[in-house]
Amino acid sequence: MNGYPASASPDAPVAIAALNWIGDTLMSWPALQAFHAARSAAAPPPLILVKPALAALWDLYPRSVTRHLLRPGFGGVLAAARALRRARPATVYCLPHSFRSALPAWLARAPRRRGLAGGGREFLLTEVARPADGDPARRHQAFEYFALFGLTAPSTPPAPPALCVPEAARAAVAARWAARPRPWTVLLPGAARGPAKRWPEANFAALGKQVAETTGGTVLLSGGPAERALCARLAATIGPAAANAADTASVAEWAALLAAADAVVANDSGGMHLAAALDRPVVALYGRTDPAVTGPLGRRVTILQHSERRARDIAPDDPAARAALAAITPEEARAAVCAWLG
Repeated sequence: MNGYPASASPDAPVAIAALNWIGDTLMSWPALQAFHAARSAAAPPPLILVKPALAALWDLYPRSVTRHLLRPGFGGVLAAARALRRARPATVYCLPHSFRSALPAWLARAPRRRGLAGGGREFLLTEVARPADGDPARRHQAFEYFALFGLTAPSTPPAPPALCVPEAARAAVAARWAARPRPWTVLLPGAARGPAKRWPEANFAALGKQVAETTGGTVLLSGGPAERALCARLAATIGPAAANAADTASVAEWAALLAAADAVVANDSGGMHLAAALDRPVVALYGRTDPAVTGPLGRRVTILQHSERRARDIAPDDPAARAALAAITPEEARAAVCAWLG
């Protein structure tokens, strides 16, 4: 069909419509890495359709991929469809549940278009993947992607994804903060989802002071560009033991900072998932979202949560979630940090 290779070939090119959030992307990587490992060594690198804001995250992916930046608007959809026609993948895997994620593959007439149900886009797909239901031990979102790639689900929980942090980024972080006393506790006060996933600023300030006093170490405030002002305020409020690290130059240096941390305290956010995947001790602050479904994939994670009403998705300003987060005290978080620091 239109010069496409046979989809049954293990060497056939594939394309992947990637997810749109850091946390979701990292939760998909264990399945993607298992899929990647199962392919022939002669197979071409997967073509990743990724939004520009997430492109740098793929620099941490440990295997070779080819990226196409998915630009906004219908023009971006058409450009992605043209990229798929040039690449001629035998299969396009559509990881997001959205209609738009499947549209380029449909427009390109890719012979096999596989995705999860949702978004009213089933008619754009040739195959709808349906994760096995009813197993409470496999509720985590990561299992959906094993089903999507047609892989046998692993034992619970899925292993964290492998990440490759460039040595240059590690060296830059080490050089910048070398004079700061250990332990380094990194606080991530932001969350792109909104107030429903953000512990109150006053609680982060109180926690930072308590950790600095208890440990004698350094408190580093970090996050993305949207959190720079917040991190600057918190660093000033906590005092001389704190520093604003939210001006990190790149995603690679942000990952290097988290990889160097002795402990990380984070909202339910992309930074939380990144720190956990880097095998750092993480204290994760949850409101109403369900950590059994979207919790970080890491071996050293403490979940703090005061809500019994849990959901996979919540409104950005959900009042019950805000109240549940506010109920987590700085003293609880300090105790969890100190437990990891010994």
